[in-house]
Amino acid sequence: MLGGCSTESNPPTYPVTGTVTYKGAPVDGATIIFTSISEGGEGATGKSDAEGKYSLTTYVNGDGARPGDYMIKVFKFDSPPPPPSESSPDFNPDSTLEEEEESYDPTEIDNSPVKNELPVQYSKETTSGLKHTVGESESSFDIVLD
Repeated sequence: MLGGCSTESNPPTYPVTGTVTYKGAPVDGATIIFTSISEGGEGATGKSDAEGKYSLTTYVNGDGARPGDYMIKVFKFDSPPPPPSESSPDFNPDSTLEEEEESYDPTEIDNSPVKNELPVQYSKETTSGLKHTVGESESSFDIVLD
């Protein structure tokens, strides 16, 4: 007999899918955040694929969002440069830690901040103008950015 174990179930969620486009083209790798403005609501997030398609997650991957009203923000940050790999011209598999430290040049590090590749107004739910109501059924919300 197992004592003290309980299983809590999450409130119901409903699938929410859509497509993110910017200037008519699909956006790959955009982060979509639905921020609940309903009392007791929870947020949901998604990430767009190469075709700009996304599906929301609240508790488990792809489960959707809880019913309610949402304000939405969407952004896509450029990627930092990858670390040196074996195919990099600067990679030396035979170097020692001392040699690595001697050849280290902190001025060569790219300290530039990551850049949002979408218009900044969409990166805040208060300025994006994007809103969606999730009901007790599957819904779709396409995000069209200019």
